[in-house]
Amino acid sequence: GAGGKVVLKPAPAGYRPGSQGRPGTTGGRSQGAARADHLRVMVRVRPRLGTEAQLGEGEAAPVQINPHAKSVRVSKGQMSFDVTFDKVFDAPDNQSAVYNEIKDAVKNVLDGYNACVLAYGQTNTGKTHTMLGPMGSLGITESGNLADDAGIIPRAMADLFTASNGKLKGASPQRGGER
Repeated sequence: GAGGKVVLKPAPAGYRPGSQGRPGTTGGRSQGAARADHLRVMVRVRPRLGTEAQLGEGEAAPVQINPHAKSVRVSKGQMSFDVTFDKVFDAPDNQSAVYNEIKDAVKNVLDGYNACVLAYGQTNTGKTHTMLGPMGSLGITESGNLADDAGIIPRAMADLFTASNGKLKGASPQRGGER
């Protein structure tokens, strides 16, 4: 757009959220250059931490989540405003629910498309927890399985390795054709 503005257009009819530009997912329209409607914005509001409750912080609950309307109301004093997103995660939504919303991007990577998942927000709002899982965890249990509370990155890596395993069978792990 002119003057440095970015104009997002509404998604075309038949567009499947999460398709990230995958051919055949925009209702038969041909895929050209990257389009702005492939951007999805989601929000996950972390609950109050136990230490915040003990200190009496956040008593007024300045954020109200309405996942059905895909909106969040932010309030401060007498002022409030509503923001609408492509997806709003509610408190009961776990790591698996978050990953299920973005896993099409991982599938697209296997098909040769670029994908990016970005966590953005203020310090201590849960970005690292969402992306990696609990602090000190790699998302893997002692038995080598994916942990229930694993974040987006361990889940994506597990899916990428599982999916690529079939493609790698018969390939030599050595470089440059050395045997």
